[in-house]
Amino acid sequence: MNDADRARYEPGPFSCRRRSSRRRVIPEGATCWSESTSPSKAVVIEADTKGARLVFPWKVREGQDVMVSFSNKLGLHRTERARIAWTQQIDSSGRTIAGLYYCPEALAS
Repeated sequence: MNDADRARYEPGPFSCRRRSSRRRVIPEGATCWSESTSPSKAVVIEADTKGARLVFPWKVREGQDVMVSFSNKLGLHRTERARIAWTQQIDSSGRTIAGLYYCPEALAS
């Protein structure tokens, strides 16, 4: 693709074009919980400074508020308040792939 083609490029429905650039984060692991669930390990698919894609061990729904604690290789943790942006059920086991974005007002009362 040359520069002229790139300038005319319109993303398709399955392309991933971010509204703003993001800095990728590579956590060692994640633990998630909400007001109605106890802390459980989650699988990190992708994480950055604005949000993440995780596999939750329970069913979550769009708009639900959760807490996510990421850990690194040194054992340090960073906990974020987040809101579920979208979900996709994996199977009948209850696991869910979800996209979330960090927001300080989530879970705040």
